[in-house]
Amino acid sequence: MAVGSPAPPLAVLVHDRREATAAIEQAREHGEAIELCIPAGLAGPAFVKALEEVLQFRLTVLCDDEPGLVMAGLRAGLRRLVFSGPETTRQRLAGMAAERGAEVLASPPGPLVVPGRAGSWMTPAHCVSSAPTDPPLAKGTDP
Repeated sequence: MAVGSPAPPLAVLVHDRREATAAIEQAREHGEAIELCIPAGLAGPAFVKALEEVLQFRLTVLCDDEPGLVMAGLRAGLRRLVFSGPETTRQRLAGMAAERGAEVLASPPGPLVVPGRAGSWMTPAHCVSSAPTDPPLAKGTDP
């Protein structure tokens, strides 16, 4: 990253409208740039497209290493997809996506986080902890 260029947006992992709305509100309150990321395998690309339309906010669709999910997402009209499989496959999918005005990325556009307490962002790996204490914050700040 060049000196003086803005930090990449946070890639906020969401699973439904409630989580997405909360993340959008939190980012607006704190003046932070975010990209909402949702797993395509959760309920399918048609659900993701419908959610995108309800929110009026572009979603970045996480397709893991499943080229079929990327292709279904393109057919549903999604425009930003992430494919973590082989680079040669990703490049072929990216070519198909470009013909539709879409893109296929190799990874989310920024650090992957989820909304935490008191306006914080946490890394997802820490969110599944059953420990009684709060997990560390993604940005390294205290609550």
